[in-house]
Amino acid sequence: AGIISIGIPLGIFAIGAAYFIRADGNPNYSSIVLLSGAIFNIIFDPVFLFIFDMGIRGIALATILGQLLSTILALLYLLRKFKSVTLVKTDFLLRIKTIGSICALGVAPFATHIIATIVQIVQMNTLRYYGALSVYGSEIPIAATGAVFKAMIVLMSCVIGISLGCQPIYGFNYGAKKYDRVKATYKLALRYGTIISAIAFLILQLFPRQVLSIFGSDNPLFFDYGIRYIRIYLFMTFANAIQPISTTFFMSIGKANLSLWLAVIRQGLFLIPLLLILPVFWGIDGFLWSGLISDLGAVIIVIMIARREMNRLTKLQMAQNAINNNE
Repeated sequence: AGIISIGIPLGIFAIGAAYFIRADGNPNYSSIVLLSGAIFNIIFDPVFLFIFDMGIRGIALATILGQLLSTILALLYLLRKFKSVTLVKTDFLLRIKTIGSICALGVAPFATHIIATIVQIVQMNTLRYYGALSVYGSEIPIAATGAVFKAMIVLMSCVIGISLGCQPIYGFNYGAKKYDRVKATYKLALRYGTIISAIAFLILQLFPRQVLSIFGSDNPLFFDYGIRYIRIYLFMTFANAIQPISTTFFMSIGKANLSLWLAVIRQGLFLIPLLLILPVFWGIDGFLWSGLISDLGAVIIVIMIARREMNRLTKLQMAQNAINNNE
């Protein structure tokens, strides 16, 4: 932890700079900045761990050196290749209005991560307590849930990639008053995100044992609980793309408050209360049903809000077309 903490400023700078570079019209270099540190880490983790016999400190050192590499690559771009602007000293002065705008737009992803952390804490404690009261014990539900969660990271990474990739397209076309393009991009993102989610749903529902077997347990109770977790808690996987894509969409068109509510609606409004209430009556089954109910409720609300926004954009486009025709 002591070594890793040294690299925190480097990691934050590299991630932030990657967004600038992507907005500057160079998504390939932005990807290089982010991937370089990860690739360095993958290569040098075993080198420092086994060849230099540095133990866990070697892994931490490889991590911050990878972050340093990403930071250097980002600085080289910002200082030499930045196409949109030329940075001067006055650009680094703090401006209250700018800070306020940044915070307004950043509060949605910030809240998402904070609530996700709270959900993890509540989930693990719920599984530990009510799992101990079931035939599975306190350890098997936590292990199976964690295993499936790792598999779900692949799905969510794809969906988040689509979501973030559309962000500059939303913002540019909304600012240019090309509302039809904004709608088309949002619908396209939903289409591809839903296709990926549907594929993940089919894999999980048709081959749950095979997915769980990747993690190497031969305990029949592990498979029994894991399959029930997939069948019930993750039943709404096919709709998992709707909320993150919609959250980014609203944030990109300047509706930060609405984006914040969409970000917290599933986990904050539905999931956490259900995790605290349902297991009291149904035990470990209450935990499983809390995921399905919260996903269903969140999807319904998000679809209603998104449909209203699509109608608003249609009216704005009609008004803009009228102005263009008059001109």
